[in-house]
Amino acid sequence: GRYKIDKTEPVHESETCTVYFGKDFAKNPSDEKHNVAIKIMYKKENFDRELKARVKYIDRVEIDKDIEEYNNMFEKDHVVSLYRYHEYKDETNEKDCYCLILAKGTKSLHHIIDSERIAGCNVDKIRNYGKDLAQAIQ
Repeated sequence: GRYKIDKTEPVHESETCTVYFGKDFAKNPSDEKHNVAIKIMYKKENFDRELKARVKYIDRVEIDKDIEEYNNMFEKDHVVSLYRYHEYKDETNEKDCYCLILAKGTKSLHHIIDSERIAGCNVDKIRNYGKDLAQAIQ
């Protein structure tokens, strides 16, 4: 297939999704879009909500097609970019799956807070994280 998952263990797992890091073999290894995060979602309503939250002009995106950077709702310096999305219909066991292909982030907010000693030390950085997070979830 187009994607290969790096490890069998997910980097994130919740009730609504599972996220793996992987490679997009349709992209050259030197392309920044070669290393990706593959977010697998199992409920159409959750998938649609996230897609609408990430895309500025929903009528300009198509399934399986690259999404232009200008069409991402947020700047890539603040929220990982959405590269494309896929939908898989499974007629045999009725377990459809919806997939967002995202930029592979270098760190999670949890990792930053846990390891970079910003709590109580860098108020401006914490304030900026809070602003970015509030903007992303509104």
